[in-house]
Amino acid sequence: MKGLLWTGSAILVLAGVWNALAQGQASRPGTVKPAPSANKTAPPAKATAGGAPASPEAPAAVSKRTAAEEAAAAALLGLAEHFGKHDSQGFAARFTATGEFIDESGHVYQGREAIATDFVDVFQANPEARIELQVQSTRVIAPGVIAVDARSRYTRNPTANPVDGDCHGICVAEGTKWLIASLREVEASDPLSHHDHVNELAWLIGDWIDEAADSHVHFQCRWDDGGNYLIRDFEVHLAGHKTITGTQRIGYDPLTGRLKSWVFDSNGGFAEGHFHRDGDSWILQAVGATADGRMASGSNVYTRLDDHRMTWSAVDRVIAGERIPDLEAVTVVRKPPLPTPRPQR
Repeated sequence: MKGLLWTGSAILVLAGVWNALAQGQASRPGTVKPAPSANKTAPPAKATAGGAPASPEAPAAVSKRTAAEEAAAAALLGLAEHFGKHDSQGFAARFTATGEFIDESGHVYQGREAIATDFVDVFQANPEARIELQVQSTRVIAPGVIAVDARSRYTRNPTANPVDGDCHGICVAEGTKWLIASLREVEASDPLSHHDHVNELAWLIGDWIDEAADSHVHFQCRWDDGGNYLIRDFEVHLAGHKTITGTQRIGYDPLTGRLKSWVFDSNGGFAEGHFHRDGDSWILQAVGATADGRMASGSNVYTRLDDHRMTWSAVDRVIAGERIPDLEAVTVVRKPPLPTPRPQR
């Protein structure tokens, strides 16, 4: 069963090889489990200053956040909407009555009135300013208390270069509402290089393998010569014969500020998509085309278990407008090094 999950469909979604995925799905009925009927909760979308979530590149993946964590994240993301409208009172209302806002210079504004007054001045001095916020992580500190970390992007006017930074918030439950008790802004003083961004997935480097009675899947990951991309070469063997090969390139997309994947397989299929991190899981939402011209999309979830093991699953898969059942998680292991030959005497 485990081997069949990798063959004909699973490994090809993992790599983005949509044509072989479709053919394998048709030729191996019963090798995947139908998607559960319960609705999945999507990770919160990136909020813009206008308050409307950005359009996803592919169907949303499963979120591991609880309903409370989602609500706390939404409380912080809502600041972008009020900022875009230059609504200082609405911005301050996202905080508790005694909440604090600490700007990137270390100035502290305590209480809604002080926060609203500060942002009246900000909006008057910067009438075209906008911000974007994207939640990176949430952590439950205590019942009714959740920490929310987010990336921020501030643009003073349409012709100015954006300024990236970080927001660290503490959200609390007051009745049925989640409000911000404390929010600290930290300006990014030293922007990360492309290598630094991609290094988040450097744990993939090495040889990885999954073997079953009738299949053998192997991929090797390495840095490219310039150190800005991770390159993953993969191959699938069925009944002792190599059936498909391909290459995935992972890099940093400066237009979206996210990690991006490009995949090409030996059958002529291709796909591209962006990664979203959720704790120890990296979710790749991708779209592409099969070798015979059918559109396809889906989400792949990579979860790091330790230095030598990870799990992978595929959800929200669609080919030519038809929903394909989800694939349950399988475990992939790092290939052990070859034994060191004994010195001859």
